[in-house]
Amino acid sequence: MANKKYVPQGTYLACDKGTVPMEFMITNNNNTFLFDEPVANTGDMVPMLNVMPMGVCMVTGSACVPAPIMWEGFEDGVFVGFFNPLLEDSVLQCTVGGKIEIFYSLEDAEGACAEEGMGFWEKLAVAVVVVAAVVLIVASGGAALAAVGAASAAYSAGAMGTMAVMGGVAALEVYGVYSGVKGLYNYSQDGDFESLAKDVALGYLFWGAGAAIGKGYKMYKANKLAKAIDEERILKEVFESMDHNGTGKNVIKIGDEALEAGDESLKLVEDINYSRKAYEKALKNHDVLPASKKVKTTASDGKNTVSGSSPKRISNKTRDAMGGVDDVS
Repeated sequence: MANKKYVPQGTYLACDKGTVPMEFMITNNNNTFLFDEPVANTGDMVPMLNVMPMGVCMVTGSACVPAPIMWEGFEDGVFVGFFNPLLEDSVLQCTVGGKIEIFYSLEDAEGACAEEGMGFWEKLAVAVVVVAAVVLIVASGGAALAAVGAASAAYSAGAMGTMAVMGGVAALEVYGVYSGVKGLYNYSQDGDFESLAKDVALGYLFWGAGAAIGKGYKMYKANKLAKAIDEERILKEVFESMDHNGTGKNVIKIGDEALEAGDESLKLVEDINYSRKAYEKALKNHDVLPASKKVKTTASDGKNTVSGSSPKRISNKTRDAMGGVDDVS
């Protein structure tokens, strides 16, 4: 057995007609260990105990059901109980037609498995996802170009809010294109259908988000315009209800009259203030006259009365300026 290795627990079995490798379950070692691991022998060949199902059988086209015959290529002349130790190149034949071999790493075992061919439904699924990726690229690409055009037009018109929204929509839809292209390219390189499906789904998610935001913003603008139109209609109806000609002249007339009334009110306030100041001035002048020149006079503003002497009565001009002030001798 020059330079050949024994088979400890932790190795793998792979069938050239199966699609998945399985760990070699060693149960018949009869207390024989190698570095504290049980060592396999020709007795370790029991289906569903030592040899587990290995995916799909390429011979039958259905799930693998192991049916081993006997191990070949073991170490002759050495016994573990009643069985011979297995070696690294030992082979176990299956009655279905497969050949089971031993591998010391999972990666090597996977490389020895048969490649599972795709059935009708698997091929259909791949075709659907590929078509979906192409549709995603074309549709989201067209939508992205439209959003970029709308953003450019908004920028030219100075509508920065619209430009920002449509720019964001374009970014989302461009990522949808990128995700679809990336998924198709990677699938052409490695054939990873799962990654392709994920990239396409992500692309549709971004495209849908962009489309939803764009549609929502357009609805917002439409509602805002409709509200402005409705407000203009209501204002027009108010004008028409006040003036059958619909010119709004009655409204303008009412406004002018209100301004005139305001001016009259301001003038009245000014007159009252002037009268009050004139009355106070008359009282001061009366107080500074000598007693010999004062004549018995009563001055009143309707609330206050001052008696005293004055060389002459308050003039009509002063009385008019003082508003409600009267002089009585």
